[in-house]
Amino acid sequence: MLKALIPFLLLALTACHKDKNEITVPQSPDENELITTLKLVYTDSAMGDTQTAIFRDIDGPGGNPPTQFDTIRLKTQTVYLAQIILLDESSAPIDTISNEVYEKRNEHQFFFTSTDAAITTSYGDFDDNGVPLGLKLQMKTGMPTTGTASTFTISLKHQGDQKPVSGTGNSSAGSTDIQIAFPLLIK
Repeated sequence: MLKALIPFLLLALTACHKDKNEITVPQSPDENELITTLKLVYTDSAMGDTQTAIFRDIDGPGGNPPTQFDTIRLKTQTVYLAQIILLDESSAPIDTISNEVYEKRNEHQFFFTSTDAAITTSYGDFDDNGVPLGLKLQMKTGMPTTGTASTFTISLKHQGDQKPVSGTGNSSAGSTDIQIAFPLLIK
């Protein structure tokens, strides 16, 4: 009987044996999405005029340079209502990443900074805990400053369980999904 079990034991041992040179890389369930396009759609709240500033880099980070990189053009002393649209245009059909960011709003947050003190922002949407998300925002301009060229930077952070559950958020937590410093002109 022992002789009959030996082939099965050898089969079981060789079936469970892994080559010690084989490396298995676990796939992260929270990998950053490929974002090839960021559209900032902003509307003058008084006049109703809508403009769009687009950053487009179809092959993603590295590789070829962006194919479109617009300037944000704002009027002085104006309130704009804005929204951000994120796309992956690298394949068909186009994937609307902003929908996924909204679905996982408790793990994401946009942060906005400008080198021009004439612009301030406030959030227009929040996650389930009341912490800002940033797919919608308000942009308010004052009098333009003079001097060097200005930028308006939009950063999306994937924060997972590092995202605060209260307050205004933490820009240093998590990994950066996308960060674009748009040229900014206020006239």
